[in-house]
Amino acid sequence: MIIREAQLRIFDDYATAAFEEEMCVHLHRFSPVHCQVIRGDGVREVVHLGVRLAILCGFTLRGPIRLYLELMFMFGSGFGTDPQHAWAAEALDPSTPGDEMLRADALFTAAQRYLQRVSGPNHHYAAESLRRTRQMIDGAPPTLNMRPDELGKALAGALRNVYPEKADYLREEGLSTVVTTGFRLAETQGVQSSRGMALFAFLVFALGHAVADDPLYPWVRGALANSLIPSPEDRAARLEARAVAYLDRVIAYVKDM
Repeated sequence: MIIREAQLRIFDDYATAAFEEEMCVHLHRFSPVHCQVIRGDGVREVVHLGVRLAILCGFTLRGPIRLYLELMFMFGSGFGTDPQHAWAAEALDPSTPGDEMLRADALFTAAQRYLQRVSGPNHHYAAESLRRTRQMIDGAPPTLNMRPDELGKALAGALRNVYPEKADYLREEGLSTVVTTGFRLAETQGVQSSRGMALFAFLVFALGHAVADDPLYPWVRGALANSLIPSPEDRAARLEARAVAYLDRVIAYVKDM
């Protein structure tokens, strides 16, 4: 079976495998930094996951599935259920009236509006947020000793400082949800330190609510699953070091664009 134009649906395993391989090639061009980090097998894992998630949303055509995969690489594999990206929910709901091409068009339009407002012209806002985040890390004290409620308020303010455009979009309620999600994630990992909790809140804000299990970020999964580091706080410290290395790599890529 040969995959033809956008009208052709994915019917069998052979066609699906061929389509997924085509998408791997496309995504290496679309998102080179991600693909360099996760390499070929990682890209295939993300594509395999994304095709199935897209199908669950009622997308079966090449174009809508390709769009879904591109948005995964931009906003995280869990973007479809991420409260930070509520703009995607209606178009991804298979019960929404209209065929999948209309819903895909609506999804694309919603994503463009979000990017214009939050990422800015030529992604200027997003790039500046990366630099401010790096500066904040350099200036942060080695330890933070704050009650969870104090830490939550401080983090909401810090997120607003490093990425005001996104914070304005999310508003106070959205920022609170990000912080709470980060705290819950830290708790599931056994991390109780203020610095560790802050780290997870920033990761959720930057990489999405599914960051701990997202195949787009294997360095997160690797740090959290490292059995050679038994202490949760030590694993969090290792994760922070990897996050800083990843941030530096992205900043360097943006600078060279």
